[in-house]
Amino acid sequence: MYEIIFTICLWQTALSPTEPICFIGAKAMSGMTFESESGCHLVLGDITRELDADLRARAIGLGMVCHKIDTEEVDEIPGTIHE
Repeated sequence: MYEIIFTICLWQTALSPTEPICFIGAKAMSGMTFESESGCHLVLGDITRELDADLRARAIGLGMVCHKIDTEEVDEIPGTIHE
């Protein structure tokens, strides 16, 4: 099983004008999980294309990776969607 993990970085903020403020390891709240790594990458690509231009205009960086998870972890996540 795979899930998408996000890293969000805010650039040019009042708190840190020269260095980004990053939040690493956020999971998608939708509870999406994927049986295969390729399925995860297909959705990840769609999300990236949809958000890229908008986030760049706002000086926000978003990194995403497909992360392998244990199937026992998936059963514990409420509202989990299986591919």
